[in-house]
Amino acid sequence: MRILLVATLLIACASCVFDSESVGSGRLGAGGLGGDGGSTGMAGTGGSVTGSSCTVATEAEDCNGKSCNPVTFECSEFESEDRGTCETCVSDDNCWGSDHRCVEMRYKNLPYPDAETGFCLKIAFLLSEGPPPVYDCDTPYLTVLVDRSSLSGGPVKSYCGIREDLTTCAAVRAHADAWPCAGVGDDACPDGGFCDWVRTESDSWIELCTYACDQASQCQGPGGEACSQDYCGR
Repeated sequence: MRILLVATLLIACASCVFDSESVGSGRLGAGGLGGDGGSTGMAGTGGSVTGSSCTVATEAEDCNGKSCNPVTFECSEFESEDRGTCETCVSDDNCWGSDHRCVEMRYKNLPYPDAETGFCLKIAFLLSEGPPPVYDCDTPYLTVLVDRSSLSGGPVKSYCGIREDLTTCAAVRAHADAWPCAGVGDDACPDGGFCDWVRTESDSWIELCTYACDQASQCQGPGGEACSQDYCGR
């Protein structure tokens, strides 16, 4: 009887799903998103698994409460309104706040991380035509990305973003969250980021993930708003 029970458990476990999250490989940016995404396993008991076919109109039933990717028409791992600024998404429905949309971004002149994944960005509202024009964007998302459509097919708008030629959303968030990298180096940091010494606001020095910049307003992290030696830090 005991042998039969063990055999049954082993057979049941054959369908178990194990997930792992990857980080980037530093300055060359050949790695992953630094664990920004969620699990790509089961979408929930009684529902579909991630990757099953769906429609946006029936995503609640098709995807067991998760969202339907409007580009691939497959169930995603994201829920409604659970993704913040500069976090990955596949549809506008994933982003918190009515003023955020899921926008395709680029890094090294290519869609990043791919053509089917975007990042939640705030719509840039024009405050003054200038010159230069002034938008209601906040640090470190002061670079206005113009003429962008959301992955959900919304109208073309401008968004509060980052310097896509210098870094990625994953690197910006890693620096803001003070990702440590001592003893590991650049490999501890997401694409668009690297490991370097950062002086904090308490005047202590620590090795953290940071990213390239050309002005302080592009930075927000342990060192405050500071861009020294062409990277965020003091």
